[in-house]
Amino acid sequence: MRVLHLLGTVGILGALTTPAIAHHTTAAFDMRTVTSIEGVVSRYDWSNPHVYVYIDTTNDAGQTTHWTVEAGSPSVMRVRGWSKESFHAGETVHVKMNPARDPARKVGLVVSVQTAGISLPGLMGPLPPGGRSADLPKATGLGGTWVPVAEPSVHQKLRMQPSVLPLTAKGVQSLESFRESSVTNPASKCIAPVAPVLMIIPEVKAIDPGSDVIRIRSEGFEGERLVHMNVTSHDTARPTAQGHSIGHWQGDVLVIDTAAFAENRVGNAIGLASGTHKHLVERLQLNPDGRSLKYSFVLEDVDYLQSPVTGELQWTYRPDLKYSHFACNSENARRFSDNPAQ
Repeated sequence: MRVLHLLGTVGILGALTTPAIAHHTTAAFDMRTVTSIEGVVSRYDWSNPHVYVYIDTTNDAGQTTHWTVEAGSPSVMRVRGWSKESFHAGETVHVKMNPARDPARKVGLVVSVQTAGISLPGLMGPLPPGGRSADLPKATGLGGTWVPVAEPSVHQKLRMQPSVLPLTAKGVQSLESFRESSVTNPASKCIAPVAPVLMIIPEVKAIDPGSDVIRIRSEGFEGERLVHMNVTSHDTARPTAQGHSIGHWQGDVLVIDTAAFAENRVGNAIGLASGTHKHLVERLQLNPDGRSLKYSFVLEDVDYLQSPVTGELQWTYRPDLKYSHFACNSENARRFSDNPAQ
């Protein structure tokens, strides 16, 4: 099999406006170019924090090239129709991908994959129709399984282009000094992102309501937050990665106030650190349709942000999806952060 063609530098609106669903930036990839290859799967790695498909292509001279195609986390990709059984060694696939900026690196970010007559979307394509059936039950509260809908404006600020944030001098220095290496990126050590980044990644979330504690879980890094409903102060809280969350109801709106965050190298955004002064207020409200909820936040951190950062997006109710356990693979995690292009 061979590399079919280079589609060239194209003005792909989706690549410019839709965030890549990854746990790092897309700086290493040429998001304006789509490369098309056809080859044979040599290995399929279905593990956190990123799914990888390894493909061998052969040119007319019989020379083999080994490609590594990166996707999102298993949780992100299963929402897009992928599964652990999507690919098997030895089968032929046709892949469209955004290639590495360094042409010597045979890696790419998946746009789509076709195999055995089935087309699977990558990170930018439209979602399958799962969860939209009128036959599915409606939510009667916040409890259940949800998937955030990618909102470009929010992802731009927190994941794709955090330089647009109102940064302090310390914030600018933090962003400029960040490198996606195993030394500086907590994700490479299988450490979950912290809110609000954790809450906007479009992977499966589970909200487990309780009178004393509401638990919010995220499949990608097995991130978990505990919202204490019977506590009124952060005064005695010990700083932790996800902070100390206090919740209360304002009518049908769950308001979450979180403080006591531990210092984190990417605690405010991808590449932007957070300090002990970080403060986050979030609101979750079930929409009248019973099939979605509104999530909004106000983020403050006087050490790194000159003014509060706000955002809002929707979560879709997905009772057809069961929350699953996806352990983070440390070797896999290091693979995307040990990136010579960064």
